[in-house]
Amino acid sequence: MATIEDEALEAVARNMVAALGARGETQHTGARRRAGFDHGLLEHDDLRWVMRALGVGAEAPADVELVSVESDWVGIWRRREASGGFERAPERAGEWHLWADVAEIPAKGRRTRVAYIGESTARGYFYDPAFTPARALEQMLAHAGLPGGVEVVDLARSDLAFEGDLSRLLASARALQPDAYVVFAGNNRKLPLSSLKSPPSRPAVLAEVLRRGGVQKLRSLVDSWREREVANIVATLAGLGRPVLVILPEFNLGDWRNEASGDVPWLPGDANQRWFEARARASAALERGDMRALESCAAQMLGLDQGSASAGLELLAECARRRGEEAERRAYIERARDAHMSWDFASPETPRLDAVTKAALVRGLDAAGIATVDCAEIFADHLDGQAPDRRLFLDYCHLTSEGLRLVMAHAAGALARALGHDAGPTDALLAVAPTPAPAVEAEARFAAAIHNAHWGQGFDIVHHHCARAVELAVELVPVLEAYLDLATTRTPNWMCRSMDRLLRMGRPALVKYVLGYGAVSLLDATLTDAIAEAIVGERPAARAHLHALRAREYGLEPGVREDLLALQYAPSFMDREWARSGVAGAVEASLRPVVKFHAHAPVSRFVFVCDGRERVELELVARLVDVDVDVDSPEPAAEIFVNGVRQAQAVLSHDWSVSTIAVAREVLTDGLNVIELRWPTWLITGERGVERAADKLLQARGSTRLIPTYAMIHSLTATMSETENHA
Repeated sequence: MATIEDEALEAVARNMVAALGARGETQHTGARRRAGFDHGLLEHDDLRWVMRALGVGAEAPADVELVSVESDWVGIWRRREASGGFERAPERAGEWHLWADVAEIPAKGRRTRVAYIGESTARGYFYDPAFTPARALEQMLAHAGLPGGVEVVDLARSDLAFEGDLSRLLASARALQPDAYVVFAGNNRKLPLSSLKSPPSRPAVLAEVLRRGGVQKLRSLVDSWREREVANIVATLAGLGRPVLVILPEFNLGDWRNEASGDVPWLPGDANQRWFEARARASAALERGDMRALESCAAQMLGLDQGSASAGLELLAECARRRGEEAERRAYIERARDAHMSWDFASPETPRLDAVTKAALVRGLDAAGIATVDCAEIFADHLDGQAPDRRLFLDYCHLTSEGLRLVMAHAAGALARALGHDAGPTDALLAVAPTPAPAVEAEARFAAAIHNAHWGQGFDIVHHHCARAVELAVELVPVLEAYLDLATTRTPNWMCRSMDRLLRMGRPALVKYVLGYGAVSLLDATLTDAIAEAIVGERPAARAHLHALRAREYGLEPGVREDLLALQYAPSFMDREWARSGVAGAVEASLRPVVKFHAHAPVSRFVFVCDGRERVELELVARLVDVDVDVDSPEPAAEIFVNGVRQAQAVLSHDWSVSTIAVAREVLTDGLNVIELRWPTWLITGERGVERAADKLLQARGSTRLIPTYAMIHSLTATMSETENHA
């Protein structure tokens, strides 16, 4: 029975044949467009790939590809012929910070050698190099008394891609002659755009599947590609010829707020319209505490999106939490974690191991006889069935020292058994496991606070990590204080005295994890508020100092236009709408207005700072995109609110228009002020939206937004009036 991928491939092949046989400029234009030729995506040779994939005229491509690599390199280490070992290569110095801080890997000796391979979680992100899981594992294995001793070679690498990089590293690690492998990976497995573009016809296949079956069929197709990638990895593991232990990671189900929870893909008919209306009713029900209405609205959302959006699932999880149904809550959160992963190719999303990939891994590893340690099971047992949260996680997937020690203890026991040795009870292994010094733990917590804020998390969790840092090491307060100044100053970081102060403090984790976000600081209201609140016990004037800093750096000046779409005003570095809009990107060389912001939600929020004593004028240059202006409805207009109070409306169309809004002085506040642009919500049909998205998917070569766009904004400015006489 033909799959939807087979049908899509066949349709692409037909379009390609028609396009290749076209005569004249206009003939078969539609076939050429749907095949991808008009976007420069496909070449004539791609027809051969498509036909091979269909098994027509040539052997079909193999599903599993075993990896072979040169044996002179293992990661950043190059073989030394004289010693037989490997030394860190100077020409790879730009990658050193991603790997273990080890200058040389000696030749294999008599001790049992374990190759430890994984991603940033395995690296011990936020703690490395002061504390690493690899050293903890080695110490626990040494306590287990393996005959002849044991050494763990730390090959964990931050940003190691699950597809491709992992198999290559596993294959190259054979040159170290390990007696066993420990692989702690699976988070970095969202299909990269390079994978979507190779083979070249994949975007054309994606577009065809999207047209034929919508996002649901697209999700199924991408999931099947993931399963093939897993088969490649399992085949590589099975071919290593040594005992292998795979550690399956877990996600921060209890605390992490999904980055794209407000998004929903194009749905059939008017389902997008009804979905957003149900979400608005759900938000109102949650605010007034009406759980019955909330659950009803969330169920409507889920019925409409069929699990392709996380928002309804998250609301149902909240209902289950309030009923005390922990197992039901966990099931909803896990589905919400995975909802966007197989269709949202353009949004920034944190690493995670999804259910499809995990199930494929477990099946393949079991069939190959490869041992596993499942973090989800370990954490559920440790927390008495509760969802894992800040007790074990620093962010979405990176573990606290407690979480790392717990996982390594179970890994040490499982690996010892695989090597024919009994390591004893897990508690005994934990008792000998190293722990980071309080100052190291404190720095990790502060770095985690910044990372959470820059991924758009809320005040509660950001403040938790800041407060924990101060509690663990009060001597870190000057660090938080200096960073508060650095984060609030609009001057490039390299020109700031606070940056110089931070560098002079000489803390390695601070340099590695805190000062690596680039040369530009953000207004960062959530983070700086959390820092001020955390240090106020030691610095009573912290809140007032922050208020004065914001006024000095961001306060409106009389008669001066302030660009509210400047990068510094982005809610976070990874905010889904600002990141997708390319606010920090290069200015387009075009006569058309430069689009600085794409509004993908019914409400867009922006902020400005003023003293609240003078009138403020806003100017908006925008146009509608996927809003249907032809329906029998009032003239489409955006409602403009400031600090929750309606100020005016801006009549919009599909052409660019300029709107000026005078903000009443009485609604302004001294400090941060919030603008809400509430867009017209009558969207075009899902079928029209899918067709547009399929075309854009080809144009973008696999990277496009499969969600509605309410409006585009060219500019949004705020200007404070000249000083008036209020006597």
